[in-house]
Parts: sequence; C-alpha cells; structure tokens
Amino acid sequence: MVGPRFLSKLLCFATLLLITAGGIVTTKNVGLAVPDWPTSYGHSMWALPWSMWKGGVLYEHTHRVIASVVGLMSLVLAIWLSRIEPRRWVRILAAGALLMVIAQGLLGALTVRFLLPLAVSVSHATMAQAFFVVTIVTAYALSRERDQRTHVVEDAADARKATWVWAFVSLVIVQLLLGAVMRHGMKHKGGVAIPDFPTAGSAWIPSFDQTTLDAVIGLRDDLVWDHGSDIEPEVTMADVLVHYLHRIGAAIVVIGSTCLTVLLARHGPPNRKIGATLGWLNLALVAQVGLGIATVLTQRGEILATAHVALGATVLGLAALLAMRCWPVAHRPQEARA
Repeated sequence: MVGPRFLSKLLCFATLLLITAGGIVTTKNVGLAVPDWPTSYGHSMWALPWSMWKGGVLYEHTHRVIASVVGLMSLVLAIWLSRIEPRRWVRILAAGALLMVIAQGLLGALTVRFLLPLAVSVSHATMAQAFFVVTIVTAYALSRERDQRTHVVEDAADARKATWVWAFVSLVIVQLLLGAVMRHGMKHKGGVAIPDFPTAGSAWIPSFDQTTLDAVIGLRDDLVWDHGSDIEPEVTMADVLVHYLHRIGAAIVVIGSTCLTVLLARHGPPNRKIGATLGWLNLALVAQVGLGIATVLTQRGEILATAHVALGATVLGLAALLAMRCWPVAHRPQEARA
C-alpha cells in the first residue's frame, strides 16, 4: 500500500496547486487567453510551442497542464485501488474522485466554449474545492495514521466531534462558493465590489438602497481618480450584496471555528494530532481573514487575491483532515498492513 499511499498524498498537493493556478487565472482575468479546448491554439495539450508560453497564455495553459496531471493521477489511483484495496468505501471514494475530475474538466471546457458564463465558472471553482476534500479523505483513509488507529481503543475520537467538524466544513464550502460568485462576477471590476473596510459604502450597516450603491460607486470612482486604477467604478446592487454576504460569511466561519474549538475542548482533551490540526486551522483562518481585508483595502492586489484563494482551500483541507482525525475507526487487534 506504500505506492497508493504516496500517490494519494501527492494528489492532495497537486490539487492545491491546481486551485492556486486557477486562482491566478481568475485574478488576472485570462480565462480565455487560450480560446480553444481540448487543444491549445490547435496544438495538443503537451505540444504547445514554448515560444507561446507567455502572458495570459502562460497562466491559462499552465492551469490546463496541471489539471491534466491531476486527472491522470486520479485515474491511476482509482485503477490501482480497484485492484488492491479491500475496503469497498475507499474504492468508491477513489472512483468518485475520478468522476469528479472528469466533470471538472468538462466544466472547464464549457467555460471556454461559452465565454466564461458565471454559473459554469462558479461551478468549476466550487467543484475544485469539493474534489480537494475528497482527495484529503482518500489520502487519510490510506494513511499509516489511520491504519495504526485501528489497533488501539481510542478515547479522543468521537462521531459527534466529527459531525461538528463536518458542519464547519459545510460552512467553509458555502463561504468559498460566495467568494467564487464574487470573484467571477467581478472580473472586469476589480474583483471586490465594496472598497472600504470595516464599513461598507461608508456605512456600518448599509441600507442596500440607491444611497448605498451611490456611496460605493463614489468610493470606487475616487480610487480611479486618486490612484489611476483600471477598475470600472460602476457596480450593481447584486455585486455589492454578494460582497457583503461574503463578509458576513467570513464572520460566521470565524464564529464557527471558535465554537468548534470550545466544543472539542469541553468533550475531552484532544490528542496531539487533533490539537495540532485544530491549531493550524485556526491560524490559517486568521491569516485568511487578514488576506481578505488586505485585498479589499489594496484593490486589485493580485498576489493577495490569489493567496486568499489558496489559503481558503487550505482552510477547507485542514477542516476535512480534522474531521477524519476525529472520526472513530473500528478497533481490530491485528498486525498493521505494510
């Protein structure tokens, strides 16, 4: 099982890299830099001349190449586990991951074919996050850590704890969905609708009427005038509402993380690995909130926006890992697999 175990971990890191590459494509608004699919300017995926790897083509084509590698790794892992893995649920999980990556590729093709429609682009981004969760669960199912847990009677693992963590995972996915709607819906307008923080349109509690919209547009217009920004000042009330909901979602996720930390502490001290994972999760979440605020205040901070996407996926992955570490496994007193 050493081979599949290593491949499953490698797939997790490759998926995170793929999400980051997709974030760069969205941030730079170069999703149509390569206008054909599955070819790239008529060339096969792996035969695009190096002389064409520049500008927007570099970012979009690199994203496609990484996606192809992730798809190939998913195929190899699914076939490998179908032949040697005795646990049916793990084989189904790997097969499901393969189907997801195929669907993800088709969604990517549709984004190009129909010129980046919002619904398809958001589905493409959200599917990537869901696929990342599946890779984390699969890798943990194959890990030595889980295998060793089957040989001891655990006190720290509790299905209730795992249920709380999976509820938190759901919160994070909803927040990432809102973030995807905001980013893909605002590609030509700077990525974020509301340019001030902690206020929104200069108001602590916006009324979401024409007054709020005029205030937001005025602030954006000031940015263009003062800093020569190339963002469009005009936004819609829908843009403002989605961005504000994303801010509210961030607050809810932080509250959820705090409640989760308290609940896990009250129901028995967590073991070392659960405690470490929870600590890293909270640290990543604090950094994620900071990146979000910095992205708003800098307006068009490309590095910050892309890091915000990558760290959001990291928060999701850590939450999924925490859930798996909290979930109890069946005790079987026999020698561990090789």
